[in-house]
Amino acid sequence: MDQPLYQISQVARKASVSMRTLRYYDRQGLLSPSHYSEAGYRLYTDADLIRLQYILALKFLGFSLDEIRVCVQNGPGRLQDVLAQQKAMLMAKRVHLDAIITAIGHTEKLLAGGAGDADLIAKVIGVMQMEQKSGWIAKYLTPEQRETMKELARKSYSPEALQKLATRGSLEDRIRFQEEYQVLLADLRRLATEGADPAGPAAQAVARRMAETVQSLSQGDPNVQAGMKKAWENFNALPAAERPPAYRLNESERAFIKQAMGIMYGQRR
Repeated sequence: MDQPLYQISQVARKASVSMRTLRYYDRQGLLSPSHYSEAGYRLYTDADLIRLQYILALKFLGFSLDEIRVCVQNGPGRLQDVLAQQKAMLMAKRVHLDAIITAIGHTEKLLAGGAGDADLIAKVIGVMQMEQKSGWIAKYLTPEQRETMKELARKSYSPEALQKLATRGSLEDRIRFQEEYQVLLADLRRLATEGADPAGPAAQAVARRMAETVQSLSQGDPNVQAGMKKAWENFNALPAAERPPAYRLNESERAFIKQAMGIMYGQRR
């Protein structure tokens, strides 16, 4: 029995999207029709409809088109890691919004009580912001994973290096570093999954950012650099289930960044 075919207008009605959106998805390589009529009109199958629902679900979850493309191409295995990252980022945003709402509530109470000291109100808001930022890392790591990372740091760094890291930079600096590092890892994973050229401009940009991240954390201190190298080795030696997804790279991703950085350093010589 021949499978049913649907015109673009029928698919648009079934999925509650516009025909313009379907044409855009086709141009972006997300969803191309399986067939065309003799007159050149797009014809979609039930499998195309299922793929479209998958795309729309990911879009609802806040994924970018590039992220959706990777998920569609690579299936559930990759999706699990991407979902974990997306969930962590959304939870961090929720904590941020909760902190703002709480700060507004405290400020409203101060104003209702007749307080007019702008410095006092600003201090309340500042305290709430710092509380929110202090809990940021908890949204990327479970309590067990935080203990794993702490133990790994103790095993990898000398006491002197740990002391330097603990006192280096403000809390805001450390939070910003973690945020930037998560974005860097997400870009690295995407390029490796897409099979990007390690010598290409996108991969080399990631390699430069990785080198800058290492330099920012170590500040050229050989003791800290040695600890970072050992920490990475110890992290990869952990059983896969014990490696927090926020920092985990698979074998192809590690090979990709190693090759990209090798090319970058080779070009600098």
